[in-house]
Amino acid sequence: MTLSPSERLELAVFDRAGGLVGAPGERPAWFDLADLLQDPSLLAPPPAIVPRVCWQGRITLLSGREKSGKSSLVGAAAAARALGQPFLGEPVTQGTTTWLALDEPLGDAVRRFADLRVPNGIAFATSRPTVESLGDFLRASGSSLLVIDSLNAYASGLVEDTYRPEQWLPLFAGLREAVEGTEAGVVVI
Repeated sequence: MTLSPSERLELAVFDRAGGLVGAPGERPAWFDLADLLQDPSLLAPPPAIVPRVCWQGRITLLSGREKSGKSSLVGAAAAARALGQPFLGEPVTQGTTTWLALDEPLGDAVRRFADLRVPNGIAFATSRPTVESLGDFLRASGSSLLVIDSLNAYASGLVEDTYRPEQWLPLFAGLREAVEGTEAGVVVI
């Protein structure tokens, strides 16, 4: 039996790892870069929802000290999206944003967009929706930018110990599930 280069690589890595890597009884899939480079779909970058900030099917985590301008920056990006205007010198396709205003009073978010002269194109929620209802809303509304302000508020009650990565995995898996089958990208502040 002749093995392909990727099969040889998979077998070598599997053997070096002692047989089990990942879920018990499950062999992980290993791929050779040379084989992957032959697939043009893997070489195409994801479409930008807002250049330099958010990409289709991806989650961007924007972190910084409180009151450092994170919500203002993403608000300006969402305003550019709603108005179909350039952002950071790059063209932006007009579209709808879903903004989970979980950490700031709704009036603050509304005033931000009023100051930016955005008449529509932003849908707000002030409580955390279920993954299913969030996905349903994104699909029904055609919203392509999901902003979660803030991660701490979104994770409240879902993550007990913020230093335990395994507690964060289901939260981010849920966000990926919510945007699956949509053209949306996520920005978490």
